Amino acid sequence: MLQIISGKFFTSTDRHVHEAKGITYANYGWIGPIETTVATLEPVGGLTIGVSPFVICYTNQIEKDDQARKTSLIRTGDAEIVRQFECLATFGLKSFFGGDRWEIAFACRAAARDSSDQSVPQRFVPRFFATHNMGNVEEVEAFRTLVDKVVGLPRKEYLAVITTLETFCHALRVLSHNVNMAYTLRVYCLESLSQQFDQYKPVWEDYQDSIRHELDEVLANVEAEAATQVRSALLRASSLRLQRRFTDFVQAHITDAFFVEQAAGREQALRPSELGRALKNTYTIRSRYVHMLEPIPHYLRLLQLPAADVFRWDSEPYLTFGGLLRVVHHVIGQFIEKGEYLEREDYNWRQHLPGIITLKLAPQAWIWHTQGFQADHAVARLSGFLGMYQEFLTDSKPVVDLSDLMREYERVLPCAEKKDKIPMLALYRLFNALAPPDKRSPSYEAIIRREQRLYAECAVEMLVVRMLLEETIPWSLEECTKAVETFHRQRFGRRVVTLPVLIELALITWLANGHLRAGDRSEYDRWARMGYLEVTGIEVVQRHIQTQVAKGAAFDPVWIGTRCRVTGETK
Repeated sequence: MLQIISGKFFTSTDRHVHEAKGITYANYGWIGPIETTVATLEPVGGLTIGVSPFVICYTNQIEKDDQARKTSLIRTGDAEIVRQFECLATFGLKSFFGGDRWEIAFACRAAARDSSDQSVPQRFVPRFFATHNMGNVEEVEAFRTLVDKVVGLPRKEYLAVITTLETFCHALRVLSHNVNMAYTLRVYCLESLSQQFDQYKPVWEDYQDSIRHELDEVLANVEAEAATQVRSALLRASSLRLQRRFTDFVQAHITDAFFVEQAAGREQALRPSELGRALKNTYTIRSRYVHMLEPIPHYLRLLQLPAADVFRWDSEPYLTFGGLLRVVHHVIGQFIEKGEYLEREDYNWRQHLPGIITLKLAPQAWIWHTQGFQADHAVARLSGFLGMYQEFLTDSKPVVDLSDLMREYERVLPCAEKKDKIPMLALYRLFNALAPPDKRSPSYEAIIRREQRLYAECAVEMLVVRMLLEETIPWSLEECTKAVETFHRQRFGRRVVTLPVLIELALITWLANGHLRAGDRSEYDRWARMGYLEVTGIEVVQRHIQTQVAKGAAFDPVWIGTRCRVTGETK
């Protein structure tokens, strides 16, 4: 939001403008206002010692909506603006900024409150948690430059940077309570940037040796071109060498200044020859905590070496809290400095306004549209119709007229691929069978006769249609079971029909009945239990299933009470 109010995305000077202020506190002191391109940080009551109050003054401006819009947003995002500016101030002025005076005072405490207080932040990171930091002209000017550069970044880079800086601040906050989490969050700061902007291209050698050798043996029996395609597909689907991506990215953003000017006065400063190994050890510490909640090594938690970058243990270099913070701060700063600067950018900024929620439209709003229809839309249309039909059966809600869409189906069906034809024909058959005569497609019966072979496919879509229309099921129980099991394995695929819970329950209980009639009680119990758990939260249906299972009786596939029945007989 801070970047939006800079105006770099606006195309018109016709704007809603509000002068705004926010309150923040910090262990930082300065003699006058610090003006930046988007806000001014102004001390309250002059120079004070300890936790100082500041006012953040800014112009909250929003470009006016097009006159064609029926609503107009006048002002939004003040809390987010203040929070983002606090993150920039924390990072740029190397002090702790926040909206809670007592949180700042607690984090910057000089001594432990009692014997259980083992993580006094000052002992790990003196500068950020000093009782008071007195500012100077050089760092104030550097802060102004930082804010201008961050606001000028392309939108994608800005969002990555501001999210990283928020995580940077979270790591500072949590240090008072959980040193393991604080250490890990600092690694996250750099890992998030490395995942998005490292330009890393995995190679086959990045696979773990044992797995790669096993795959190579299998692919040796495959044609060379096919083997290459398989390897490429595997590389696209894998997140390989996350540690290497992390270390390579960090090393690419470490400059000589890190080892010269910025290392002046540091005890046990990190050496270039140690950097790669120290980063590897740091990433290992992060992984052990994330995956196994294994605390960071005790010597990093207990020795508390604020002036040291590295602690060496068994000839291995480990980054201390201060050392890791120095690396993180330097790398983020270099990433910002290397970023492109844009005074103006063409971007749909409205999608990033606070409070914007993206939801999918109900089927009633789009399912009937024919403009731009393509065959691969068929699965979504069938899923939407089944959802509407369930609401019709349970709550008597009306179903949208799809007559125009059915005419479009008649046009597209002959040339569609089989994977699209099946959901298209399922919806075509279902709608026309349920629609009143005046809404039924004139060519309906001819189309069904022409596509009879496809309608005879044992697919879950056709099984559902036949059950809803109370038609005889022409497939064996084994074929139906296999079709439903295949659907369950693939149900989250991109182009797999979505079955409403109660229609899926009818399908499951129908299979349970079939296995009961076949004398297979174990399969009956398995499908009954599946149905019982799938209708979680619908107690009346769960009670019905429990009752029938206790009696070893067939289900009257019920959805809510006895309101809707779905029947079908198998050969």
